[in-house]
Amino acid sequence: MDFLYLLKERFLPLSLMAIIPIISVILLIAIWKKKDQVSKMMLTFVTVISLILLISSLVLMLFTLVIGYNS
Repeated sequence: MDFLYLLKERFLPLSLMAIIPIISVILLIAIWKKKDQVSKMMLTFVTVISLILLISSLVLMLFTLVIGYNS
């Protein structure tokens, strides 16, 4: 119940922060579908950047949900 209350209370910041992981996953899927046409260096670079953005945004969302906005 507390988790649902936290989600409801912090819906706007979490929904805005959810854009980054969605874009990151879309970019990751797109680059892996075209991996025959892209160099290995570019594939590795985009994959690493996407994974870093995905993990950091999920940690930031968790931080916002649990610690942020003390009201």
